[in-house]
Amino acid sequence: MKFTRVSFALAAALTFSLSSNTVAQAQLAIPDEVVILRGNVNEKEFHSRVSEMGAMASVSKRSDVATIRLHSSPNGSVAALSKGDIRELEAMCDELERSGVATVCSPNFVRRKSTSIQSADPEYYQLWGIERIATPAAWATTEGSRSVVVGVIDTGIDIAHPDFDQNIWTNQDEVPDDGIDNDGNGYVDDVHGYNFIDDVSSPMDGEGHGTHVAGTIGARKDNNFQVAGVSPQVSMMAVKVLDDEGSGSVESVVEGLLYAAANGAQVVNMSLGSSDYSRVELVALR
Repeated sequence: MKFTRVSFALAAALTFSLSSNTVAQAQLAIPDEVVILRGNVNEKEFHSRVSEMGAMASVSKRSDVATIRLHSSPNGSVAALSKGDIRELEAMCDELERSGVATVCSPNFVRRKSTSIQSADPEYYQLWGIERIATPAAWATTEGSRSVVVGVIDTGIDIAHPDFDQNIWTNQDEVPDDGIDNDGNGYVDDVHGYNFIDDVSSPMDGEGHGTHVAGTIGARKDNNFQVAGVSPQVSMMAVKVLDDEGSGSVESVVEGLLYAAANGAQVVNMSLGSSDYSRVELVALR
């Protein structure tokens, strides 16, 4: 399997948070479910091996991401899993990897928005963060470039926000609202990004967190409106992997990462995380 390397922005709030204050000590995940990157087996063999394990698979039509769920378990919501529950899921992962069904596998842990950002108001930071990382000195050399695409992997973005609507990435190969996957990338009408929570083209933010992050990254400068972002000339791709409560999963995050990389993002920002490590995320990032 071949992956595109995607970089992190390591400035101001542009961080991938994996701190223990994001999610409490309980390991939150979807019970009896693991997420995988598929192994090098054909479709028939894949489903046959999964069935032999007494499980069923939900397979993405667009990428190598799949979820495997035990037949005996109904589709469940998020729950706090015990260490024993996690060990059972890890044992299931070991079997999937040994059989060749999965290249890499992990429990489908919950991912939450970073709690280090306290407000969705674009004026929250004022100029404190900008000055702290010496951004004005950088602006003397460059304010960024429209050719640089940052994938904002979060709760979505208010793509009509007047402080950065001109900095929203546009998929030039897609015709808006015609119901056709014009560029053949597997996503219909993904003009400004994609919504992996509802599996629809609109990546609009219903929570506010992703919009705040986008303002920190790329709010326009010298427009007499609110504040400026770190890179006021950048292009931002809206990738919605967290719902309107600020919650998602390893599955949605990995789908979003693969989408961003495949569609031209050179940098991604993920102000989200939990205390639970996922090898599937690690492989996707590589």
